[in-house]
Amino acid sequence: MVASTAYFERLISRDQRALRLYLSITLGVVALGVFLIVLSFLLTPSSASGELLLRLGGGFVASLAALPFREFIDRSSRIGGMQDIHAMWRDASSADPPEVELLARIDALVWQIYATRAVG
Repeated sequence: MVASTAYFERLISRDQRALRLYLSITLGVVALGVFLIVLSFLLTPSSASGELLLRLGGGFVASLAALPFREFIDRSSRIGGMQDIHAMWRDASSADPPEVELLARIDALVWQIYATRAVG
């Protein structure tokens, strides 16, 4: 059997780290865009460098709007799903006797979730 408590915790923590990284990058892009917009107003928008910074800042903010939020939503829902699957696995493995068939199906389900995600 592949699944264990440590196995589920690793899968969940990996998705949580990826979610934090995604949010950090998103906030960084927004902060950079806002900084460039504010800097452009400080340099007066009528100057060439101010106009360039305004366009760059607007581009950063607009590019964030174009980023797919599907990844964020997918990871969030997958974390919740893996926590539920882990609870089912824990209940099945602690039963007396352990529910071997259910444990095997849970293992196959976890592999299917991550294989589908890796392949696309």
